[in-house]
Amino acid sequence: MNDVRLLIMVDRELINTINEYRFANKIDSESEAVRRLILKGLQISDEEIEDLADIEAIEERMKEPDEDYESYSVKLRSNISA
Repeated sequence: MNDVRLLIMVDRELINTINEYRFANKIDSESEAVRRLILKGLQISDEEIEDLADIEAIEERMKEPDEDYESYSVKLRSNISA
C-alpha cells in the first residue's frame, strides 16, 4: 500500500478531543489517533451517526476501547470489498 499524506485543518476544540482520545488509548502519535478515529467513523452505521448528533455523545463513543489498528484495517478492507 502506498501511503498518501492528507493535510486537514481542525479547530482547537477538535484537536484537544483527538488528543484526549490519543492519551486515553495510549496511542503514540496524533497521526495514528486520527487514522484510528477515521476507521472507527467509517464503521459507524447511518443510524448510529444520527444518534451521535451532539458532541457529548461523540466524546462518549470515542472513550470506548479500541481494537488494534490491524483489526480495523482488515475489517475496513473487507467492508469495502463487499
